[in-house]
Amino acid sequence: MPSTPSVPQEILDNIIDEARDDWETLNACSLVSRSFLPTSRKNLFYAITINSCMTSQGLHNLLISNSAIANYVQELTIVPHPKLSHSTFPGVPWVVLDEQLAPILNMLLRVEQLQLGDDTSHSFDWTYFTPTVQQALETQVCRLSGLSILRIFRIAELPIAPLLFAPIKQLSLIGVNIAEIDTEIVARQTLNDDLSMAQLETLDVLVYDYRQNPNVNWPLIFRCAPNLHSLSILSVRNGGDYGLRIARQLIEVAANSLSSIACLVYDDDLYPLLEHFRWPELNLGTIAHLTSLSFTFTSLSMNESPRNFNAVVNMLKDSFVTRNLEDLTFAFEMTYATCMWESRVILCSRYNAWTEFNHILEFGPGIPTLRNLKIFLYLTEPPSRTADAKLQSLLVSILPGLDEQIRLSCVTYSNDN
Repeated sequence: MPSTPSVPQEILDNIIDEARDDWETLNACSLVSRSFLPTSRKNLFYAITINSCMTSQGLHNLLISNSAIANYVQELTIVPHPKLSHSTFPGVPWVVLDEQLAPILNMLLRVEQLQLGDDTSHSFDWTYFTPTVQQALETQVCRLSGLSILRIFRIAELPIAPLLFAPIKQLSLIGVNIAEIDTEIVARQTLNDDLSMAQLETLDVLVYDYRQNPNVNWPLIFRCAPNLHSLSILSVRNGGDYGLRIARQLIEVAANSLSSIACLVYDDDLYPLLEHFRWPELNLGTIAHLTSLSFTFTSLSMNESPRNFNAVVNMLKDSFVTRNLEDLTFAFEMTYATCMWESRVILCSRYNAWTEFNHILEFGPGIPTLRNLKIFLYLTEPPSRTADAKLQSLLVSILPGLDEQIRLSCVTYSNDN
């Protein structure tokens, strides 16, 4: 009887890789054959989440019994959720009493992405970590040459010093409260040519509250990031204009390297921000290599904000007539409204919002490099045929001014689409 032809290992590996998110299949594959084992383990342990003493203890035991598994872990998430209590001491966050987390961190030397917290976490104080865990985290951030992505969610009293030496390319600070820093020490450190933050390319900052980090000297911290290309600033509700002020400060020190900026502002009422923020002070015109710009404004109310778009539009017009901008996205999102969609179209017209959109389109052809101009209108309920026809007629009336090479996308979204 002829023997069964063997399948090349490369094909086997590709098949197993396709099951990366199917733990049951991967576990079964690891038991089939010795040739299946390396790829199965690589996918089984590629991403690890520690969110309790039980998972911490289990992972620690596994690493002790088979240290080779540590080589497979490339993405590590630690969720120090305050509501996830230690089983023996109800009400006490598990990380306060956990004894295995520090040894685990010291064994995982090939982590490429480290995440503290997640987008569902409540605010968590850095001091809840034991001193041993704090030291292990700081050491890991600084010493792992392969670490390229660091995401931190809603951690209070976060020490900034370890980040100055982190060899990361992407940093996300989501609702983070930075501990009080010694500006003289930071100033000396940021002048050090050996700082690893020189590799930082992408920075994402989300501000939940204007009281977060009110006195942080952002330019001082990030002046040692000469290769910062992409900047995203999100300011949510009580963040007010603080997120935009952070953007202004960071633009000061990264004007020579930035190529992409995204600003998202969400508030119950955008009127104060659009009315009072000094948009020209963003100094977007000083960014020599900016090719992509996105502004998203999200509000619960349409009643006041639209008539103040001229401040934003004029800032854009003044900044980019002769620049190298290729992609411009302007989004205005309405998350709630008490009136019907047809009424909102009338409301927009009354407050000249469409005139402001027209201004955006007018200066588009003045940017010879512009290839993508997108205006997004996000709606909470689908428009009727009559309202949709009104929208289309308004768009048609302002489209002729566009250069043929520029692609305009004016998209309406609703919860039902």
